[in-house]
Amino acid sequence: MKFTLTVPALLISAHSAAAWGTLGHETVAFIAQNFVCDDAKVFFSSILNDSSTQYLAKVATWADSFRYTAAGNFSAPFHFIDAEDHPPASCGVKYARDCGAAGCIVGAIQNYVSFELHEVEVGKGLMCCIDDPTA
Repeated sequence: MKFTLTVPALLISAHSAAAWGTLGHETVAFIAQNFVCDDAKVFFSSILNDSSTQYLAKVATWADSFRYTAAGNFSAPFHFIDAEDHPPASCGVKYARDCGAAGCIVGAIQNYVSFELHEVEVGKGLMCCIDDPTA
């Protein structure tokens, strides 16, 4: 549960990709690596073809680079969520209110994770790393 809640929470708190910059994205990736279970680390390192201690940080800015290309222009809304909350007085995301008609990072993560868990058999092995928040 640590990985699944920590990384999205950090991503959701960003107001725009420009606010993070390269250093911000790489920092989040280094932090996230501390919450990835061993099976997930092996899986990520394998698909990224990188077994270094920087395996996530090295790709942390790829999505931002891609979104500014002709092929990746469609993905711009999937890089953030506009949470209309007011920390610390109120802190929360309401998908219907905050995601917008074009979509957002939360919907994109849900879509891609659902697809991968359905299509990629190894995804079943990664479930050992994810606690069920409803259980």
